[in-house]
Formats: sequence, structure tokens, C-alpha cells
Amino acid sequence: MIHEPLETIRKHQEDLKQMHGMDELITRVESVMHVFHRLIGIMDDVAECDITVHMQDAAVLDQHATKVVTASLLLEELDSLLPHGSIYGHQNTLIDTSKSAQGVLDLDIVKPYVSQIHPMKTTLREQIENLLLCGLRNLSPSLLGAALQAACSLGLLNTVMQNLLNDLTDVLTDRTSTTLDLFSIGKELGETQPPLISSSNGTPLYSARDNKMSAHDMQERLQKWSTLVWQRIRTLIVDELAPIYIKVYMLERVLSLKQGKTLSETYLGMISKELKQSPTDLLWTSFCAHLESVSNKCLQESDFWKYIFVRSFPKLLSIFHELLSRVSMFSDHSKQIHNPIPKPIHEYLTNLSREYLTCFIKRCEEAEQHICSCVTSSNKNPQNREKVEHFIAMLRADIEECVFDRILLQELTQTATDVICKFINQLRAMICQDENAFTLTTQQFTLSQSTNVCVAQILKQIFESMSEMNKLNYLEVKSMASESIRMVTQTMQDALRGPLLLSFGLEMSAILGRIHRLRSESSAIDQRPEAKGTDTSAYMLEFCNRTRNLRTKFLPSYILPDGHYQWSVSYTHLTLPTKRIV
Repeated sequence: MIHEPLETIRKHQEDLKQMHGMDELITRVESVMHVFHRLIGIMDDVAECDITVHMQDAAVLDQHATKVVTASLLLEELDSLLPHGSIYGHQNTLIDTSKSAQGVLDLDIVKPYVSQIHPMKTTLREQIENLLLCGLRNLSPSLLGAALQAACSLGLLNTVMQNLLNDLTDVLTDRTSTTLDLFSIGKELGETQPPLISSSNGTPLYSARDNKMSAHDMQERLQKWSTLVWQRIRTLIVDELAPIYIKVYMLERVLSLKQGKTLSETYLGMISKELKQSPTDLLWTSFCAHLESVSNKCLQESDFWKYIFVRSFPKLLSIFHELLSRVSMFSDHSKQIHNPIPKPIHEYLTNLSREYLTCFIKRCEEAEQHICSCVTSSNKNPQNREKVEHFIAMLRADIEECVFDRILLQELTQTATDVICKFINQLRAMICQDENAFTLTTQQFTLSQSTNVCVAQILKQIFESMSEMNKLNYLEVKSMASESIRMVTQTMQDALRGPLLLSFGLEMSAILGRIHRLRSESSAIDQRPEAKGTDTSAYMLEFCNRTRNLRTKFLPSYILPDGHYQWSVSYTHLTLPTKRIV
């Protein structure tokens, strides 16, 4: 009895359900068509605008950016009305399982519009990228914000940012390769190859390999090449990289102000999570990595690049200081409290700094070997003083090149202190201590005395040069100079003046003892007073000769120009102020 009524009710329920589905489909189609009509109208305006024509017209660009944002929001709304994947693929939206959403795509009235979605998305992506470029070029936060908002609505934020940063990196990569191209540098100078540089110490090479040019001509040629190379490097790092960083930093600030779909997430957080770094850090990392790669290839290509990147490292460091000074006003100072230099730049410069200090030590050791080789020769060799002066001048020039950077100056002065102390110890080891080294009996220098006087002259030059450097108003330099002066003074006193006075005291004691003994013996035999001084005159003459040798031959070589000396030989009870020895 109830079967037929139940079947009738079920049939009516199915019909009602189908009618509800049709009503939902009609409502959804109505919404989709309304959004499509609005979208097509805006897309016509978007497609008609040529950004390259209105590059400097801020009002037109702002209106165009507003339309791009509106079109992207309409596409985002369509994504919620159409089946999942029809616009974004498999990104950003939940799967819509309703039959009405799927049925929309089957309607002939909707199909022509749906086929235009991907061309519209492609067009909007091009417009977004153009707006980003315009915003960066004009430093316009409003254009950047609009472009980023549109990209996020289309699910293209990560893609657009990655492409933009890749384009900027490619520009810097090409410019870096061009800047360090020896062929283009030589072409600009009208030459075919760079000057020859010694690979061992990074100095100009004036050998028979290029004996057609004098040392002066080679130095001028090296200066010409170096000047042009440093101009190119400064243009790349300061004039080109700094503006790019400023643009990327402004873009990063806009990203940090744009809120994501959740209140706890910003566009910057989304981008940094995808890229593993912030945009500015990625820019520094990419540039430094490529610069290091190109510079390593250059170092293998020619020793001239070793002179530029290693021997002349302070100049490169000063250029980076200028870069950081220029971009500091745009940087987030809260991040710079503990790390004033970006980590990629710090690592790159640290590696070069180590190579520079290694080269510095090598050059100093070579100079020391040349100086020590002169100690065995005659102390009248005029080249001895020239080599010492050249060594000290090289040392001072390197230090004065680094005074602008406290860290490098501290490392260099510490290294220089170790080098000079080692050099002084080498000189001390070369001092002769045999019986002929400190005797005052001969009128001419013995071989040992000549060696000691030569060592003393070198120590005095080091002392005088360090005294001049001690006048520089830098604590690191003063510390280095003070330690060097202390070691020179101690070496001169302990290894030269001390043994000399010891020998002098022994010889004078022996002569005075002979005089005393002779006078005692003569007094016992002959009591005539007029004969007492005559017999001892030879010994007194020897006493005066040796004292004169001490004053004229040895003391001028062993006295440092640092004031007064009071020397005493305790066991003879003989005090010998230097200014009173006559």
C-alpha cells in the first residue's frame, strides 16, 4: 500500500534535487559571467596601455597598476567559482567538489570565456613584470606594491620574484665578466697584453723577458693598466651594484609591509622561505660568488691579476667600503649592530685578506733575505742601506694603505710585528761573538767586526724607521713600532754594546794592572820621581788608543739615537758615560 507513494516521493525528491542543482548552476553561471564581463572590460584597458610609452608618467602608471590589480583579483574570484585547477593548476585553492562548479565548464555559453583565462593570465604576468621594472627604475613603492599584490593574487609571487632576481644577477654577471676581460682592457689601452709581474712577490718584473723597456717605462705601463682596471672595478661595484641593491632593498621593504593570507605571514616571509634567503642577501651571495669565480679564473690567467686582487687588496677593500657607505642609509640598521658587513661580502674579503697577508709575508721574507745576504759583505757597500730603506718603505706603504680599515690594519700590523721580530732575531743570530769581534787592539776592522757593524747599521735603520712610524696616530702602528724598538734596543744592548763594554773593561783592567805593577816594581828599584811616568808611557798610550778606538770606531755604530746612555762595568767599578769618553 505504501510502496507506490514512496516511489513517487523519491522521484519528486530527485526532481527537486535536480532542480536545486540547476538553480545552483544558474546562480554560479550568472556569477561567472558577471566576473568574466568585468574582467574582459578591464583586460581591454590593460592590453591597450603601453608601459614603455608612459614610463615617466606616474599618474598613468598608477591607473594602469590599479587595473592590473583589479584584473588579478577578478581572476582570483573566478578561481573560487570554477573547478579547481582551471586557473592556477594545483596551487592556492581548495578542491571544489560541487557539481555546479564542474558543470559550468560544460556550458557552451561559458566555454569561449574559459578559453581566454590562460591568455589573460599570461598578459597579466607580462604586465606585472613590467610594473616591477618600472617600480624599480622609478623607485616607486606604490607600483611595486601593486605589482606584488597582483602577482600574489595570481599565485605568481615566487615565480615573478625569482625571475626578477635572476635577471638582475644575469646583468651583474655579464658586467663582471666584461669588467675583468683582459682583451677589452688591452683594446681600450691600445695594447695586446698586460705588464709582466713576478708571481713570487707581486712586483713588476724587469728582466730579460721584456728587456726592451726600462724599469721606469714598465712602472708607468703597470700604472696605466692598474688605473684603468681599478676604474672599471669601482664602476662595477659602486656605480652599478649600489643602485641595484637600493632597488632590491626597496622591493624587500615593500614585501615586508604586504600582509599574506594569514596575519602572521608577510610577502617577505613567503619569498624568503621559498628562496632560502632574503632578496638582498641573495643579491650579495650571487654577486660575490660570481666575482670570486671570475677572479679565480683571472688569477690563473695572468700574474697581473695577482697584483690587482692580492698585492693591491687594500684598494679593492676600499671600494667595498665605499659601496657599503653608499648603501648604508638604505639598510636595516637593526641587522647591522652585530654584522655591519653582509656575510657574503665578509667571507669573500676574508679569503682575499688571507692571501694578501700571505703575499705580504712572502715579500717581507724575500726582502729580509736580500738584506741578510749583505751582512757578510763589506759594511761599506752602499746597497746595504738602500735595501733596508726599500724594505721599511715597502712595510710603511702597506700599512698606510690599510689605515682606513681597522680590522685589516690590526691583522697587518700584527703580521708585520711578527715578521720584524723574526728579522731582528735573524740579525742577532748573525752577530759574531768570537775573540776578534770586540777587541780594541787593531786599527782596522776585523771580519767579525765588519759583520757586527753592518748588523748594527741595519738595526739602527730599523730603529729610526720605527721611531718615525711611532708618530703615526694609530694604536696598532704604535704597538708594532714599540715592540720593534724594544727588540732593537735589547739586541743592541745585549749582543753588541754589552759584550763590547765587557771586552773594553777587561782590556782596560789588564792595561791598568800592568801600569800599576810596573810602577810598583820601578818604585822599589829606583826612587827617582822623574823616572816613574817614563816607563809607563807605552801602556798609557795603548790605553788611550783603545779608548779612542771605542769612541771613534765602535760607539757610533752601536749607539741608538734615542737619548742618553749610562753604561757601567760592575767588576771594574768603571762608569763610562758615552758623552764623556774623550
